[in-house]
Amino acid sequence: MPQLSPLPWVFSFMMVFMLFMSMLIVYFVKFKSMKMLNNELIKMMMWCW
Repeated sequence: MPQLSPLPWVFSFMMVFMLFMSMLIVYFVKFKSMKMLNNELIKMMMWCW
């Protein structure tokens, strides 16, 4: 059934797209907060490293 095949792909693509958009929004918020709070950025960098 070729008509049923694309449905899961479209659903997975939508999910991935939504996740990507949410990640982008989170990155924007984090970037703004980092610009305001440089100390927090340094702490996060130290924690990541």
